Amino acid sequence: MLGELGATEVGEPAEHVTQAWSTVWKIDTDIGRFWFKENCTPHRAEGDVQSAVARLAPSYVDEPVGVDGDRGWLLTRDGGVTLMDAAPGGSRGIEGEALVRLLEDYGRMQRMTVGRWKDFHSAGLRVALPRDAAEMSRRQVEWMTSTAEDDPRQLTAEQRQAVLDAAPALEEAGDVLADGESLWLWTTAISSLATFFCPGRSRSRTASSTSPKRFGLIPSARW
Repeated sequence: MLGELGATEVGEPAEHVTQAWSTVWKIDTDIGRFWFKENCTPHRAEGDVQSAVARLAPSYVDEPVGVDGDRGWLLTRDGGVTLMDAAPGGSRGIEGEALVRLLEDYGRMQRMTVGRWKDFHSAGLRVALPRDAAEMSRRQVEWMTSTAEDDPRQLTAEQRQAVLDAAPALEEAGDVLADGESLWLWTTAISSLATFFCPGRSRSRTASSTSPKRFGLIPSARW
């Protein structure tokens, strides 16, 4: 992939982080830094999903420069300084002003995906439709009830019944929502400030800039 871009590696790739779902390597070249990510099998669609979002919302998401969906690989250019690292005062991105801007831009990006769930489904995104909510909650509550007694996720019989009693209301709400077009991309990455980049590519830009934040999609995204 790098050869096709005319890039020459400078030194050896360096492992940046390994987690349960992926490993990320840092690759420095004569034309800048790149990041190579290898996802585990359940998350191998990340590159194709990020490409789909980037085509709809290029102001907010950079398209990978290379994707191998069968292997779960993607190669991206360096996005610059992250919101977490740019935060003044050493508070790792928890300034109220920065978070407000982040959520506003995240909402704008989400709006660009409204009604396009089939595009993302084709890219491999896990789809959770409103009509599935009640059945998903039933499966989840039964699993949590069956966990070991010392597992903090275990539900009591009363808690289990409360969820099951709420299932009909979830079914009704799911039917209403499924009739509309107000479905959008969602990702748990909103809680990870290390996946959001400050505007522009210059490391001198700060979290208070008025340009749009840029988002790094992660494999926990779903519809």
